[in-house]
Amino acid sequence: MLKLRNANRLIEETNIKAPIESEVAIKHIDAGDYVQPGMVVYELVDTKNLKVDLSFPEYLSPKLKKGLEVRITSPTNPDEIVISKIKDIKPNIDSRNKSLTTIIDFENPGTWLPGASSRATVVFSKFENAIVVPQISVVRRSIGEVIYVVKGDSVKETLVKTGLRKEGYIQILEGIALNDEIVKDGAGFLTDSSIIEIVN
Repeated sequence: MLKLRNANRLIEETNIKAPIESEVAIKHIDAGDYVQPGMVVYELVDTKNLKVDLSFPEYLSPKLKKGLEVRITSPTNPDEIVISKIKDIKPNIDSRNKSLTTIIDFENPGTWLPGASSRATVVFSKFENAIVVPQISVVRRSIGEVIYVVKGDSVKETLVKTGLRKEGYIQILEGIALNDEIVKDGAGFLTDSSIIEIVN
């Protein structure tokens, strides 16, 4: 019985177990090879927990902080958005490109591969009940930027104050209400009190 226990212990000591849930990337040994303590026998890749190193120009360093929301997409599946947060910020500016690197950890949604490229957007601030309109509905006139608000069968030229711009949309800070109906297509051809026909 003692010999059996010793044999089982020796077998257990020769088992190689991965310290994390992972997949084998490179195998350095074959069956029958002798190994020594500390010898690298496998190289593992963690495919469940991924990390992104995201670099920013140094002028943004005062705005960067741990906990900021980050939205990550993959070129292979751009419609799949992973939401995470900045976990850490490296304490130095890279002298080669004058950038500051942040570290974002996130769980693999299922199909992403370690080492693949990704695109990340950091949310520096959020605006509750913000009014956002298509960029083509904002027209520049001599008085400033205007939007044409529908009033029955005509429009009212309304001066607006704009904010952030992103991917074809503009934030409206002042000038129109959330439930105002505005002209999108052809707004640049209108003037104040122009007669319009709404086509559903």
